[in-house]
Amino acid sequence: MIVNVENMKKIESESGLDTFELMNLVGLKVKDFLIQKYEKNHKILILCGVGNNGGDGLVIGKLLHELNYDVKICLTHDEIKSKTAKLIYDSIDKNIMIKRKSLKNEINKSDVLIDCIYGFGFHGILNEFDKSLFEYINKANKEVISIDVNSGVEADGNYYDKDAIVSKYTLALECYKPFHKIKKDHNLFENLVLIDLGLNHNIESNYIEMDKNKFLENYPNIPENSYKGKNGRALLIGGGWGMAGALGLNIIGALSCGSTYLNVSTDESCYPCLASRFLTCVYHPFNEYNWEGIIKSILKNNNSIAFGSGSVRLPAKNKILNLLLESVKTTLVLDAEAINLLSRNYYVLNLTKAKVVLTPHIKEFSRLIDTPIEVIMQNKFEIAKDFCKKHNVILVLKGVHTIVVSNKYIYINQTGNQILARAGSGDLLTGMITALTSIISDTYLATIMAVWLHGYIADIAKDRYAISNFQLENYQELLEEFFYENNL
Repeated sequence: MIVNVENMKKIESESGLDTFELMNLVGLKVKDFLIQKYEKNHKILILCGVGNNGGDGLVIGKLLHELNYDVKICLTHDEIKSKTAKLIYDSIDKNIMIKRKSLKNEINKSDVLIDCIYGFGFHGILNEFDKSLFEYINKANKEVISIDVNSGVEADGNYYDKDAIVSKYTLALECYKPFHKIKKDHNLFENLVLIDLGLNHNIESNYIEMDKNKFLENYPNIPENSYKGKNGRALLIGGGWGMAGALGLNIIGALSCGSTYLNVSTDESCYPCLASRFLTCVYHPFNEYNWEGIIKSILKNNNSIAFGSGSVRLPAKNKILNLLLESVKTTLVLDAEAINLLSRNYYVLNLTKAKVVLTPHIKEFSRLIDTPIEVIMQNKFEIAKDFCKKHNVILVLKGVHTIVVSNKYIYINQTGNQILARAGSGDLLTGMITALTSIISDTYLATIMAVWLHGYIADIAKDRYAISNFQLENYQELLEEFFYENNL
């Protein structure tokens, strides 16, 4: 389960345990982890902050000392602010406490460092003392274990100070926090371990998770009495002079994810090469003079419609986008050039009756909302949530960890690798989203499933193909294999 800090506090409150009992429970569980990893001859130094995370560290140190471990504790700041932590401090053998002035010397002598400085209480930027200390720790080449959240990062988002502590193990307490699920963005821990505290709670998280079992549970089987189009009808609009490949990847993604009736509408210049490659699509080619009549005639009876991939030179692209926003009442997936056309004019999203799914990468999203990339990257989750709430859309913000955000939920994708860092992978994903949103009525769930599957197939591909020259066309074979092996 993934929770934010607010919900983690609710879980603690609903547990029936007071702060003193919670600290002792954490200390006991972490102690159990440590004694499985390290012998008593390991020199362990516990760095404790002034809050409850520091209190956890004090309990850990006390328990290890009682087991005759070679353990020392240092308060990294002068005064303990947590009353409960102060009570625990008063009960500790002061012979294991060291002064701050000798801290760096003790770091050099230690084998293992336990980071209990901030936990999920950190916000903003590090002060100069912490920056200097954390930099020293990161250069000391010691095994570091961070309790719950590495000090110097914000648990709820993707902001972290450049000098945040880097750990070998980060021990997530009871639940994962959003920070734990964006490892590829920050690489601040080598291993993530969930420490089950067994707390009683009834919290519904707004962070959604997806894996293979959940995908298979939600992908519908085709009934024996099915016929063409019953399992979802989809329409792809895109391509243009010199950009037929983008629409071709849309088609591969849609057909390979189970679209049984696929309409394709594109510029006449793209039609011959696409029609000779993909024989089962129903094509509706148009030009700058007849586009309106052709597209209007095919908008009905499609469960999902996508527009924008490869459409830089598509005739009447602005008018097509306006028509779709005015007319579509089902799912509308907007990619690439469609998103660029919305830049600084995205208020029109509030006027459509369509269920809009936007699929920008970070640069496209930056242009769309006229906000610097650096600002977005420091507060990506909150900016994305705010955008979706204001405009009632689903946002697929593509990146190392693609996130899928609605006006209520967030999904942080864990699948995928550098194979996807190539032109065309987004076009492939758009086709997959279009197919699954035409098959599955829950647009948000279907979008998450597509994002997960897109990355999952990339993980399979990484084991079979060279990363440097992997061809996205191979997705067709890999997706067919996935569906066959899982009887879908």
